[in-house]
Amino acid sequence: MLSMTTASGSLGFWKSLMALLLGASFTGSLLGNPPQMILGRTVQVYNWAAMRRMRSQQGSALQHFNPPAGTYGAMEPSPKFTVFVYNYAVIPSEVLLQTEAEVTRIYRHAGIEIRWLNCPPSPGEASQFPACQTPPGFTKLALRILSQSMADRLRPAEESFGFALYPDDGSFAMLANVFAHDAKQLANRRGMQQGVILGHLIVHEVGHLLLGAGSHSVSGIMHVPWHLKELEIIGQGTMTFTPAQAEPMRTNIRVRMAAEEAPEPPSLGNTALPELQEEF
Repeated sequence: MLSMTTASGSLGFWKSLMALLLGASFTGSLLGNPPQMILGRTVQVYNWAAMRRMRSQQGSALQHFNPPAGTYGAMEPSPKFTVFVYNYAVIPSEVLLQTEAEVTRIYRHAGIEIRWLNCPPSPGEASQFPACQTPPGFTKLALRILSQSMADRLRPAEESFGFALYPDDGSFAMLANVFAHDAKQLANRRGMQQGVILGHLIVHEVGHLLLGAGSHSVSGIMHVPWHLKELEIIGQGTMTFTPAQAEPMRTNIRVRMAAEEAPEPPSLGNTALPELQEEF
C-alpha cells in the first residue's frame, strides 16, 4: 500500500518456495474477497514462527530453483508477465497508454517485460474481447484502476493511493488496485502528467505482488511515504527499483513461470475478480 505527503507434492513445494520468498501472508482469498479491514486498515498477518521453520526446513528450495552462478543468461527464462487492466475509472486512452508506457519502462529497467491487455470492466462486454478470456495463470496479474467512489469505499487508509491483495494460503498474489482520481489530483498539484503519477503508483502496487509482504523500503519506488523529494525524482524519470528489489522480483516471476509449466501445477484457487458496482 502506498501513502504519501507532499511536504505435499508439487503443490507443497511451490507453496513452500513462495512462502520462503515472500515471508508472510495477508488476509483475503486470491482474487475472490477483499482483505479484512479493522478501523479502515488492511490487516497484515506475519507468521514469524512459520517463516523461521520455512527457512530452516526449506532452505534448499531456492538452491533447487536457482542455477549455479555464471549460468544466468544460458539457463534462466526471460522474466515476463501479463497485466489484465480493468479501467473502472474510465481514464482517457491517451492517459492509459502513457501510464502503461511508464510501467513498462520501469520494469524493463529491472530486467522484466510486461504484456498489457486492456479488458472491459463490465462482464457483459467480456465476449467482445476474446484475448481477455484466456485461461488464468500465475504470470497473469489483474490491475483495477478504480474511480473516486470505488476508492472511497475500498480505501484501506486515509492517505493511501492503492493497495495489493494477498491470498492467506501463501500462494501467488495476483490483484493490485490504484486510485485514479487521487493520482490526477496529485499530478495537478505538482504540475505533472497524470499518466506519469498513475504509472508509478501501479509500479509500486504491482511491486507488492512480486515482492510480498513487508516490501516497503528506505529508497527506490517501494519507499513510503512519497515526499517532495520522491516526486521530484519521479518527474526526472529516475525513480526505479533498487537492485536488491529487482532480483527477488525476477526470481518470483521465474517461479511463477515454472509453476505454470509444472506437470502438476498448484491450484489457482478462486481467480474471479471481486465484483464492483459503479454507476458510469
